[in-house]
Amino acid sequence: MGTPIESRDNSTFKDLKRLWTAKGIRSHGRSLVCGQRLVNEILEQQPGVVKAVVTKPNLLEPDVAGEIITLAPELFGEIDQLGTRYPILIVEVPDIPAWDPEGNLPSGLTVALPLQDPDNLGLALRSAAAFGIQNILLLEECAHPYHPKAIRTASGTTMGFQFYRGASVKTVTPDANWMLLSQDGRPLSEAEFPEPGVLLVGSEGPGLPDALRRSAVAIPISPKVESLNAAVSLSVVLYERSRRQASST
Repeated sequence: MGTPIESRDNSTFKDLKRLWTAKGIRSHGRSLVCGQRLVNEILEQQPGVVKAVVTKPNLLEPDVAGEIITLAPELFGEIDQLGTRYPILIVEVPDIPAWDPEGNLPSGLTVALPLQDPDNLGLALRSAAAFGIQNILLLEECAHPYHPKAIRTASGTTMGFQFYRGASVKTVTPDANWMLLSQDGRPLSEAEFPEPGVLLVGSEGPGLPDALRRSAVAIPISPKVESLNAAVSLSVVLYERSRRQASST
């Protein structure tokens, strides 16, 4: 173990703190993976994406080929924002290509997300993975899928997706290949899933822009509840798609 970094003015420490922001992740092409289970899974299943390990004195050092960065305990605590008390991985973040609205749609169903909260995004990704979704369209409003919080709540599913960068949800001009999910709209039971197609989930709070709600589908819920969480709504819709696929075979 090398000499611990003790100064907050150290350039390496500053770079590590930037990896808690979308701008820092994009700038460095790196992110942080926190949590014992996720760290060990990536070391076992995808060691090639690991570029370094961040640790502190007297903390277990995983057996990796990459660089070991040792921080003083106080500085490690500032990087370990999720309070895992376990070594943190620095992983490579792949480039995310731009979505071509004029191009051919990927096979199957692509999920389009404008979710701004990394935790909500991670939950949505976990649901998408559970129902076999492979392609995710990240709209302009969306949090970075490799934000450490999103990686953790996605429970290890993040690296299995093909992501695309899209424009703002406000610019979406849906056609027959799009299914829009809102708290207002015709019942989900009356809608057909486009294949190939895109499922657009509304953002936290405001949901979909007013102009899109007229052609949306909705999940019937009790009038005592105003709406469902976006990730929960996505799970319900993807389950319904999976149920229909199973019943047709």
